[in-house]
Amino acid sequence: MAAAEEAGKHVFCEKPIALDLEATDRAIAAVAKAGILFQIGFQRRFDPAYAKAKALITSGALGTIEHIRDTMRDPGPPPRAYLEVCGGLYRDMTIHNFDCVRWLMGREPREVFAMGSSLVDPMFAELGDVDTSIVSIRFDNDALAVIDNSRRSNFGYDVRTEVFGSKGALLIGQHADTPMLRLDAEGTHTDHVYFFLERFAGAYITELQVWIAAIQAGKAEGPDGRDARAAIALAYAAEASRAERALVDCSRWSAPA
Repeated sequence: MAAAEEAGKHVFCEKPIALDLEATDRAIAAVAKAGILFQIGFQRRFDPAYAKAKALITSGALGTIEHIRDTMRDPGPPPRAYLEVCGGLYRDMTIHNFDCVRWLMGREPREVFAMGSSLVDPMFAELGDVDTSIVSIRFDNDALAVIDNSRRSNFGYDVRTEVFGSKGALLIGQHADTPMLRLDAEGTHTDHVYFFLERFAGAYITELQVWIAAIQAGKAEGPDGRDARAAIALAYAAEASRAERALVDCSRWSAPA
């Protein structure tokens, strides 16, 4: 980020900006100082289903959003070498869920409670990490979100979101690789996407198209440094809650004045 600032280059950054808040804040400050454009790679925001959900929420079609449930499970755990440097479940994986529920809710988180276990592989406990987790979030308007994650599904990449409002609900997910449902005497059969690269292939293309358009227009439209920081701050809150076995106040990780 510092090199881009010095060169006056706009920055597209995959999540997270950094694995700690201090480096994240330095990067955000560098972008602001240089006056360059910045976009963080939260690709869910560019997926047609999630983008449509956000548009419906913003339009008021669902009324007041009261509860969001967000699920993400990988087909299987990554290798140990990756886990040793990725920052742990909350900074590496759940960070997408954190951004998603905050974005869809359109509010700021106030409190977090997290529980995690090492159920998939003992190496997670050896690394001081967890592979299975549930995180509950209360937002500043008292609306609630629940995030559940696992490093293993066995059947393929599993990402689903349920949004409940005062006027209705949205269910996002159950993504088949082939749009076909087969029925026979043994039951109902369908396939399933195996990895996130297939599930969000279109979203990755769209987010880059939005980024290129932003550079051409000289105005960023995608998720920015503030969104990136909010997600990593939620990771800090979840880690603290799990370690302290307590509800934690998100203000402990507020952005610098």
